[in-house]
Amino acid sequence: MRHISLVILHACAMGSVGNFVVPPMNDRLYIEEGDLLIGGIFSITDEIDKPACGQNVSEFFRIDLVESVVFSIRDINKQLFPDLKLGFVITDACNQRIIAALQALRFSRNSEVQNSRNGSSNLKNDNFQSFDVVGVIGTEASLTTIPAAIVLGASQIPMISFRATYDELSDQKLFPNFFRVVSPDEVMLSSMAHFIEDQHWYYFSVVYDNDYQYQSLMSKLSRTTYCESVQIKVEETSNFTDVLTQLTTGNYSSKIIVVLTSDFISKIISQKVYELKLNRKLLWLGSDSWAQLIFDGRAPDGTIGVSYTSTVQPSEDYMLHLSGLYNKSQNPWMVSAMQNLKITNETSYKKMIRHSYYLNPSLSSLAHKSVYMLLYLLKQFLGSKNCYSGHGAEIARCFSNYSFEFQAYLRKHSNRDGQKSDTPWRVKDATGRFSFYQLVSKDGRHVLGISHHIIGEDKLVERENPISVNSFDFHPDYLDPTRFCMPQCGNNEIRQHFTHCCWRCRACSEDKIVSESGYACEECPLLHWPSYLNSKGTCQEIEPDFITLSQPVSFLLLIVVVISSLYVVAVLVWYVVNQGHSLVKASSPDLNYVQLVTFLMGYISVVFFIVEPTHKNCTIGFLLFSSSFNISYLIMLTKAIRVYRIFITSVRTIKIPYISNEFHISVCVGFFLGEILRFSVINYLFPITASLFQPVPSLQYAEKACAIPDAHVVVFIILDSLLLLTCIFLAFKTQTLPNRFRESRYVSVCVVTALVVWSAFLPAYFTSVYRRDQTMLVVFAVLINNNMTLSMLFVTRLVTVEYLRGHGWLFNVASLFCFCERSVEK
Repeated sequence: MRHISLVILHACAMGSVGNFVVPPMNDRLYIEEGDLLIGGIFSITDEIDKPACGQNVSEFFRIDLVESVVFSIRDINKQLFPDLKLGFVITDACNQRIIAALQALRFSRNSEVQNSRNGSSNLKNDNFQSFDVVGVIGTEASLTTIPAAIVLGASQIPMISFRATYDELSDQKLFPNFFRVVSPDEVMLSSMAHFIEDQHWYYFSVVYDNDYQYQSLMSKLSRTTYCESVQIKVEETSNFTDVLTQLTTGNYSSKIIVVLTSDFISKIISQKVYELKLNRKLLWLGSDSWAQLIFDGRAPDGTIGVSYTSTVQPSEDYMLHLSGLYNKSQNPWMVSAMQNLKITNETSYKKMIRHSYYLNPSLSSLAHKSVYMLLYLLKQFLGSKNCYSGHGAEIARCFSNYSFEFQAYLRKHSNRDGQKSDTPWRVKDATGRFSFYQLVSKDGRHVLGISHHIIGEDKLVERENPISVNSFDFHPDYLDPTRFCMPQCGNNEIRQHFTHCCWRCRACSEDKIVSESGYACEECPLLHWPSYLNSKGTCQEIEPDFITLSQPVSFLLLIVVVISSLYVVAVLVWYVVNQGHSLVKASSPDLNYVQLVTFLMGYISVVFFIVEPTHKNCTIGFLLFSSSFNISYLIMLTKAIRVYRIFITSVRTIKIPYISNEFHISVCVGFFLGEILRFSVINYLFPITASLFQPVPSLQYAEKACAIPDAHVVVFIILDSLLLLTCIFLAFKTQTLPNRFRESRYVSVCVVTALVVWSAFLPAYFTSVYRRDQTMLVVFAVLINNNMTLSMLFVTRLVTVEYLRGHGWLFNVASLFCFCERSVEK
């Protein structure tokens, strides 16, 4: 069939068809004589398997189209051409491209066909009549319009379609004489994209036969998230059983099928759906060809189609004309239509008219517009050529002289795609719209209007009827992608793929953010945490936490520091007051004063640790802390050396130099200056700062704390440990001294306590996750060590002195803790 069509088209283009035997088409013609003829090509009867027409008229709207053109020609003829009679020749394309091409051949101008209004012909088929026409109205389908437009274009016969929407027909080089009064597919596909987005159907399959239509729809959907489950390109010879099998198999196959196919392929798919018992298994969303299946009642249940709808309704005069045709029409297809549609009386006839207009409310209006377009411009053309000087046949002869110029006049004075609102043939229809219909099966099969899209607007206009889900055997949840496949993932969810375009949503942990691709979870930089503002995830800075005096723990520690400091001051005052006592003199009072001052330094360092961390606070705090400990242990070491010297003197009669208090003070001062120098050098190389930390990246917690480099800590520990170990060694060596020299034992107790404290605190310090805890460990170490040393080295001597003065209750209390000697000399 396709081969025959191509041969005919080629022959027509070459201007020679007389050598071809035109096959019998079994067609009928509707002819009304006139001075000038208007041609019409419609698909009125059903197609059959061979290039010939059938006899059945299965839908009344086909009769409606023919009568709309007939009425429009007669009516417009009275208004515009009072001195000229217009006739018409309406042919049947039978829904076949080859027949459409042959019918167009009737209207072609060529050297071997005698153009005659009386139907004479020199073709080798006496039943094939040809006619000289002004222009041709039709067809209503793009696939039959294309071959007819090619044939007519070769003879420069204008063709005006009221329903052919293929974008290819807008190509002026291929179809220079084609015009239409409907929007092309580009606009219809835009409406389909709006509908898909409005329904949130972003997971679907696509069946198409035209690459341009497919790419156009996908590009219009690119502004939203969508995915195709399956995409299948088909042609008339495709195995549609395999196509449907591919659409319905797979755990994650979509239930929504978008169909962009021709009328012929659409009918094949619909037939296969019923043959394979797949009706109600899928939701079909199709273009105007599927809408026509809905109107014909051939579409699967639940099918949704889009159809162009004119806002201009048929006139009352036309409705009276159509209603009065029962048993009075000269239309050669009327009898077949009434028999096939079982119209037995005038009541059923008028009921059929109302039903046809419910299904196809705009077809007759569009047909009228196409006739008005042609005849209005014909009126203007005849006037421009001064053809109104005569009547009837004279006007027709005048037109024949300029007929080859008419198609150029149409191109110059018309809008080819019928989109401009100021073109005269659009009458009152300035925009038009695409309406969406669904064939539902609840309470009987009927058509349901869902919504429509006004051309030029960016949203759908909803109707009162929602999409019916009772027409499907599958669960309605399968139409909701958020419950089935490819949902719109939440702000903190990634797509976990099952197929190339089907996924589930998996939430990221609260410390991670969705990547730009949407397929992976990414960690935020340190000190940042995911935040979702305006549905877009960003990493925001974490508000840091830090120690302040306003916090309860810090406030309690401050109270302890104040009490301890007052305790030290009280002891210091007592030692100054009692510095003449022999026991006080024996304990090196100058070193005692220095050591008590170091205790105060340690307590002051605590204050710097429990206020808001700054570079200055952290530096001063650690300097006071390390200097307090080291100088305090240096003094204890000095006292241990003094006791050790006494032990050596008691064993050997030797004289040991450097025994004065002034020397010991000088050593402490020099050590303190060295401590400052050592600290300054290390701090220059590894400065102490107040920094921000996120101890646990998976927790939304950041802290501001002192960042003390390991160099400071390691040097401090090494120096402190050397002092402590030396003290222990000297205390061990002097353990055999008489009871009156127990000071070395007190030093030993202090040193051992310090070792125990450091043994417990150092591992905790280095393994602590939070800097806040490290700071608290340092604070507790200072308080425990200073208070323990103060009690062992100073309070014991204070209690002993007061006991010797007669305050026996102090001795009894101290004895409970073994602070005092068992025998003392008064």
